[in-house]
Amino acid sequence: VRKILLVIMIVSGFLFAQNEAYDALK
Repeated sequence: VRKILLVIMIVSGFLFAQNEAYDALK
């Protein structure tokens, strides 16, 4: 089971969503 890869995908997706929200607020 590649849990590390899953965690990396979730974290990167969360950071990407955070960046998108930050750009939308500017």
